[in-house]
Amino acid sequence: MQVEHIVMKKILWSGEHLGAYLWDGKEMGAEVSLYRVIWSPEGTGFIAFIRFSEKTKLTAMNGIYTDNKKVSDYMTSYVLKKGKPPDNIVNVISFPIHNAVCERKNNLPCSLVEEIINEDNLLGFKWHGLKGLKYYKPEKKENLSVSYSFLAGKVNVAEIYVQNKLILRTDFNSTSHGTVSTAFIGLSEIWFED
Repeated sequence: MQVEHIVMKKILWSGEHLGAYLWDGKEMGAEVSLYRVIWSPEGTGFIAFIRFSEKTKLTAMNGIYTDNKKVSDYMTSYVLKKGKPPDNIVNVISFPIHNAVCERKNNLPCSLVEEIINEDNLLGFKWHGLKGLKYYKPEKKENLSVSYSFLAGKVNVAEIYVQNKLILRTDFNSTSHGTVSTAFIGLSEIWFED
């Protein structure tokens, strides 16, 4: 019997990472990178990086949304700078920072809905039809100083709403969606410092 040896590394954070980067191919786009932090040295909370293209006329909503400033500061100033390339949405959007709450409606594998509520704004993100759920062993990414381990899958359909109005929708089962959009649900994600 062969025994696998595990080298213990410093855990930076653990939780979930959901993404929807939706573009119509005609400069109409909306993106969200949402982290639900279940464990970090600074506590728990959510942090969402949201960006709308000029064509949506919603750029005033661009920014970082969080319910825990300490977690947000830790993730933006340390973890994500180590674990994502400089041109990634999490390292491009740095302000404004909005205090918000995030409410979830979980009906996986059929659907997952995250609603971010901030003052008078309601941002809705919907993922439908989780498929291809797969475990990824810790691996080092690019020239970054972290390794990841996570359970993740693609989705059939992703939608982004503002004030309950549909802004963008991509059906990944359709051949017309092209390659400009992507969406995923990352569960049980853990980042290790190398």
